[in-house]
Amino acid sequence: MDETMNAPDLKKHGEHVRQFISSFLCVVYTQRFQQIEAHLQKTGGWFAGGDNPTSADYMMTLTVEIFLNRAAEYAGENMKKYIQRVQDRCVL
Repeated sequence: MDETMNAPDLKKHGEHVRQFISSFLCVVYTQRFQQIEAHLQKTGGWFAGGDNPTSADYMMTLTVEIFLNRAAEYAGENMKKYIQRVQDRCVL
């Protein structure tokens, strides 16, 4: 730590760093949402494009669910329909 900085300076700079990281992540998440949305549009529902889910779907389900829980306002209709389709297949 730079000894010339006192605690209030660290708090001020820390907030700027947090704001920068937050805005950067927003851009990254938006790009990822767009990529996933476009891929689901292209494949027609499942990630591999078949009639049934594959291992790709099992891996992506958690990722998409977390995205939807954290930032649903950025998700497109294909992602929402995808998760609904996955959840509709679940039988307990």
